[in-house]
Amino acid sequence: MSGLPIAIFQNRDWKPMWTYYNPIPNSNPPAPDLTNPVNLTGYSAKMQIRTSKSQIGNTLLATLATGATPDGSPGNSGRITLGGSAGTVSPELLAAFTETMQAWVGDAYWDMELISPSGGKPCFAYGTATYTPTVTVP
Repeated sequence: MSGLPIAIFQNRDWKPMWTYYNPIPNSNPPAPDLTNPVNLTGYSAKMQIRTSKSQIGNTLLATLATGATPDGSPGNSGRITLGGSAGTVSPELLAAFTETMQAWVGDAYWDMELISPSGGKPCFAYGTATYTPTVTVP
């Protein structure tokens, strides 16, 4: 996956689920084989959302990881669940975090790495992120 825009709404859970597929052999450009998911058994994952792509002068907005127990801070905001042989990737930010997360104007940027059991870190997906404040309040 690449160039995937995501939208996060204040005070709402954000729980997409994506499936990572092996490519069709010899396809040009590479195309996913929708009958052949990547076996993610033994993998881990990490995702961050930042205000800029630059390594300098950006603000960390959220970090998600496999095995995380979120504490509500930008450095430990959510978790990622991997679905083993089904190839599913499920990041999650709970409403308790999105309610208080630092709002931003315009696009922010995100990416997610899948870390293989051998330590390789391919970028699974990346894109822009938007944040929509809640209009209706209790």
